[in-house]
Amino acid sequence: MTGGELLGVPIGTTILWGIIIGLPTFILSMIVYNKVFLGNKKFWNPETCEEHDPIAEAEAAKRAEELSVSEDKLPSFFAALLPIFLPIVLILLTTVWGAIAGNDNVPDFIKMLGSKEIAMLCGVIAAMIVCLSKKRMTLAQVEKSITVSVASAGTVLLITGAGGGFGSVLTASGVGEVLSNVLASAHIPVIIFVWLIGALLRFAQGSGTVAMITAISLVSSMGTLGVSPILVALAAFSGSLGCAHVNDSGFWITTKIGGLTTEGGLKTYTLMCFLVSIISLALILVASLFI
Repeated sequence: MTGGELLGVPIGTTILWGIIIGLPTFILSMIVYNKVFLGNKKFWNPETCEEHDPIAEAEAAKRAEELSVSEDKLPSFFAALLPIFLPIVLILLTTVWGAIAGNDNVPDFIKMLGSKEIAMLCGVIAAMIVCLSKKRMTLAQVEKSITVSVASAGTVLLITGAGGGFGSVLTASGVGEVLSNVLASAHIPVIIFVWLIGALLRFAQGSGTVAMITAISLVSSMGTLGVSPILVALAAFSGSLGCAHVNDSGFWITTKIGGLTTEGGLKTYTLMCFLVSIISLALILVASLFI
């Protein structure tokens, strides 16, 4: 959402195009990964790609037990998805309403519900209601779950702020003008250029959020590019997904939670991120022919 806003793209539009590009990217990436890599028996060796840490497994089991809910009290499928999709629906409602009736005719109440802060808050409230209804979880369990979630959210906010600050510093330094000259002289398509910036920054410093925000900040300072802003934003998103490796905190979270070794993480997290990045770039280039 932050990336789209930096280029003046409405949040709803960003989500819609994210779905349009994201769904086929997900399907194609899974097909390629399963057919090309997992289909090769020499690709995955459980002895070198998987690890078993009894202490870590015991700690994870203990945390899961503290927040566990008996199967008979588990929410229904739609109730479980409600906290996830409610914010998306509220944000898209504002965009669709504005597209049909005009942005000036969207009621203030709908605009308020469609703002990302209120929409996300509604999602949190919905999650709490689902957890507390039918005594699925005690209030103490919900409070503990919120505490863990807030701690994780704090890290995300810190990274987002750092990415914005880093991008602002680079923009103020005049790097945007230099990149504009490089782009003009090298005759590199804007979409590929933005993708490369995001990919290189992701490889260099690890954070996809910082890479994405920095890439968009640099490009936004280059002025008119002759390309739809939503495509530029998507290209930055796509580039920031690739080249994820051991300097990315997400790599270690995924690897450790999944019980994988470093080799296993590279063959799953890193490889899949690279596939998603390449395939999404191809789809964005196709979309650029029509918008």
